Amino acid sequence: DVLDMGEDDDGSAFLVLELLEGEPLSARLSDGATIAAAELLRVLLPALDAVASAHEVGVVHRDLKPDNFFLSRGFRGAAVTKVLDFGVAKLLEGGELSTKTGTMLGTPAYMSPEQARGLPGLGPATDIWSAGAVLFRALSGRLPVSPDRNPTTMLMSLVQEDRPRLSAVWSEAPPPLAEVVDGTLQRDPSARPASMNTLIGQLLDAAQALGISARDPRDPR
Repeated sequence: DVLDMGEDDDGSAFLVLELLEGEPLSARLSDGATIAAAELLRVLLPALDAVASAHEVGVVHRDLKPDNFFLSRGFRGAAVTKVLDFGVAKLLEGGELSTKTGTMLGTPAYMSPEQARGLPGLGPATDIWSAGAVLFRALSGRLPVSPDRNPTTMLMSLVQEDRPRLSAVWSEAPPPLAEVVDGTLQRDPSARPASMNTLIGQLLDAAQALGISARDPRDPR
């Protein structure tokens, strides 16, 4: 959060930001580690709700990944997940992202196919893909795209190949949850959940089907 802003005596601009204590989600995923579905939903659902709020005011993040979900402590020590690094975010104009053809920003392992192609008009669907990639990685211990030292190879795979189903890399994947994750990783953006709020609802439905207690972050109570 931005707490204040101003200029120094020499005219240099500054921002006063919230000091976060905790760790990124990626710290819990080192060496192929996974996170149980109940815990993952607890930390991710509020963060996805924050991204949904950004979408509602016309902002697409474009770089959702485990490094950018920060597990912190809020008021009275309550667990809070912060969404970091809106540095590559873009404002939507007329419901679509305004950017130049061929411009590509983001992280290949969590990047949508349309983002990998540098297409103009990126919208919330690209964040939905990235959220699905984070879910896939955290639940299975595997990336939905084969890791490669050459980013170009990864990008070509994103553009040309379908992603594996979650159950193909995690044999114990619960079907209700696997169906939701698989739906986010469709190459056709129109085949993904219609909005981040839709994805949140699908995850809550999957949690209910699996007997997992998950709070709806959109509920003001």
